[in-house]
Amino acid sequence: MKLLLRLSALAALAALSLVAQAVRVDPNPVMTTAGAPGAGGTAPLLAVAGAKVAICNFPANGTPCTNYAATYTDATAATPCPSTSQVVLAGTSACVASADAQGNYGFWIVPGTYAYTITTPAGTSYGPYTLTLGITSGAVSYNPGATGSIARSTQARLQDIRTFKDFNCLGTGPPADDTACVQAAVNWATAVTAGRRLMCPEAASTYAISSTIVIQNVAGFALEGGGYGCTFLWTGASTTSPVFDLQDVANSTFKNFEVLASSANPAEEAFRIENGPGGTVSPTGNKFENVYIEGSNGYFTYGFRGYVGAGGDANVDFMYFDNVRVMNYAHSAWSIEGTQSDTWRMVNCQAVAANATGKYAVSGGTSSAQGGASVSNFTWDGGLVANNTIADFFLGQTSSPALAYDIRNVSSEGSSRFLSTIGPSGYAPITIDNVRFAANGLNSDGYALYIQLAGPVAIRNSHFGDDSGAWAKNVKMLWNPDTVNAMVSMVLEDVVFYTALTTASAIFRGVPPTAVLGSRAQSTNTVGFPLDYVNLSGNVQTNNATAGYLAPGTSTFAGLPSPAFNGMHVYCSNCDAPASQGATCTSASGMAGAQAVRVRGAWQCY
Repeated sequence: MKLLLRLSALAALAALSLVAQAVRVDPNPVMTTAGAPGAGGTAPLLAVAGAKVAICNFPANGTPCTNYAATYTDATAATPCPSTSQVVLAGTSACVASADAQGNYGFWIVPGTYAYTITTPAGTSYGPYTLTLGITSGAVSYNPGATGSIARSTQARLQDIRTFKDFNCLGTGPPADDTACVQAAVNWATAVTAGRRLMCPEAASTYAISSTIVIQNVAGFALEGGGYGCTFLWTGASTTSPVFDLQDVANSTFKNFEVLASSANPAEEAFRIENGPGGTVSPTGNKFENVYIEGSNGYFTYGFRGYVGAGGDANVDFMYFDNVRVMNYAHSAWSIEGTQSDTWRMVNCQAVAANATGKYAVSGGTSSAQGGASVSNFTWDGGLVANNTIADFFLGQTSSPALAYDIRNVSSEGSSRFLSTIGPSGYAPITIDNVRFAANGLNSDGYALYIQLAGPVAIRNSHFGDDSGAWAKNVKMLWNPDTVNAMVSMVLEDVVFYTALTTASAIFRGVPPTAVLGSRAQSTNTVGFPLDYVNLSGNVQTNNATAGYLAPGTSTFAGLPSPAFNGMHVYCSNCDAPASQGATCTSASGMAGAQAVRVRGAWQCY
């Protein structure tokens, strides 16, 4: 017996919207031949009554197939049929399992590619047969159904957002190379200066990148993944290239994906942000959100790098990072270079260096090793920093106009120092608030803070060190500012140093703070002593790293030291305290004397 099957044209194909709608499929009846044909004739055709029909997803998993597709009772696709009763005979809405007595059958199903099999009552199965139900998207209307909305073609709607798959990217990882198609997708999205949105929505896709993806001259571009399952894996031979090079990119968004490097293919940066050659857009105001960068034991030198590129040392500023993780870098998670890379803000971020190699979580400002002075600055709020061999945060030398550094709500473990600066010339406002610095990686010199900028510095609600076990160290700090600078000021409030050192002068090295309030030195959680000190007690301070506090001193008008740092306080035996308190000191031989305080570069008497 030979089963004869032929799929007829669709009996009904109504205009569809993107709301799921089914189309009606009515194949020719199930027929078979019987007997031998007469001379010049054909064999008789007989209907196969009660043939069981299975409609399955493509490809079918067997004959008969059992990976059933959804069929429905009518065109609305609101009510699915049971998988064992997928047939709906013409003129009915009841789900049945088999063809009728004349071999007729049909079903409602949404457009797509399927396979179906037919099993006769005798138990013989045929198929699978491929069934493709397509429709041109330009002919299908889309209407969101909201007040004031209009109908558009599905083609127009789909073109609003494109994915890498639209550009023939495979997303399967090596040995496939998706560099060309990813660059083509980026070029489409940045072909207009206003920028377009480019998606990587796949739950698990890895795009192998063998050369830098350049994004340039655009404002408003968006690259969005579907989560950390969207991966860009560096497979390039160059160890000095970035994965993504943002040249003259502004007000753009990068979110929900990861960038990886490996021992086989190290890279310089995950993201380089710079002024490119001949750029028309100033690279400012970009946002990075839920981005994960993994250097796999130092195979990214930098995570993000504000770079002085071919377009010169110009604005690379107002960058915002939210819930970004940079792991296992060899130099810095964030390196903010140049003189105009200002106002970078990291919120709830993580920077964990590769063990024994990573240097900084954030290198803010250009270090002397990187080329000179800078006024670059940043804010860090929340998150974790760890394993940095030089310091979690490094502040490059600054000069007028100095911009503020703000570091708060952060936990640090395994790092050599929490903060380090170059100096002592230069100044910058620095705020450290609500910080925990564990001493398990503390530098052998014991300095958790190594500050050489003049300030003003404010450290609040923080503790440095631990009280027991291998992490218990003699934590201390160094402040070594330029004593001539009019900005010299440091205030500690509610700060704890875990240390066995027994004097304030042993903890506060270099220049003692201007004021210490509500703070303590603790050798354990229950044993310690207060560090409170206000620089109006008659103590003379010096910039000698071994002197610490000196005994109260006296001077004469002619002997008032200059240069001297702000906050120095001595008793002047022949100074006049003018009628207007706080005026500049004058000499008055025979007077009873006055208290002289160095304020903003001048001696004032009280």
